[in-house]
Amino acid sequence: TWLKNPEPATSKGRIYKNGIPEHTLTLRGGRYGLNSAGLILDFAAAPSNGVVKLTGEGLSDGVQQGFELRAKNLIGLPAGAPVKVGLSSVTGQITTSFSILSGGKTLPVSGIGLLVPRLNQGLGHILLPQGPLSTAPILSGRLLMEKQTGP
Repeated sequence: TWLKNPEPATSKGRIYKNGIPEHTLTLRGGRYGLNSAGLILDFAAAPSNGVVKLTGEGLSDGVQQGFELRAKNLIGLPAGAPVKVGLSSVTGQITTSFSILSGGKTLPVSGIGLLVPRLNQGLGHILLPQGPLSTAPILSGRLLMEKQTGP
């Protein structure tokens, strides 16, 4: 089980300040390492063979970014891609960043996750500001990296 206790009223915290009730989590994982081809994930070679899907409170339709998983586990993004995606083949860490508009201001959204080769996916979270004020809550959302299955 997992929970986050409420923060004191005087706290300036913005991430789930009121806490998160105790709930059960299902964890997935596995051994991390390169396959025989020297890749972490088994994505067929093609332009835009992978996709990062970002969902959460404030992203009504979610955000998706196609990418190409290249040799040596390098990420290739289309020119001008609104979502930046990074990958470390040494640690398996995924990073993402993009911006949303709220109250006439551009707000940064960041994400972090880990590759799980046995699932052929990367999983993690994003942090979504809920408004332009420095006191606005920040909620989390889902980061999913997987093989592109369609155009």
